[in-house]
Amino acid sequence: MATDTPLGEVPNNMSTTTTTDAISGLLDAVDGKLLDRSRVIDSLLDLRLLAGDQPDVRAAIDEALGTVPGKSLVDAEWYVDVLGRLATVGDAAPHLS
Repeated sequence: MATDTPLGEVPNNMSTTTTTDAISGLLDAVDGKLLDRSRVIDSLLDLRLLAGDQPDVRAAIDEALGTVPGKSLVDAEWYVDVLGRLATVGDAAPHLS
């Protein structure tokens, strides 16, 4: 997924993109050891919107949003771990679209 931002973006074509695909793209876009906290939060909020009718995924995202570390930067390892857990929840959740 080509992008101008260091964290990538969740695609706008939400009707054809799965949360698993979006998470994969975000993982591919992680570069470096520290990430801008506001971009991490934005990407998690975008994933939450994409999760729509997947309450387990939305709950996991809400939990992650409540525990985002740092004031301006986030350790990339934390973000990668969260995305990995979200992918696992997403794989287990039934896809309604």
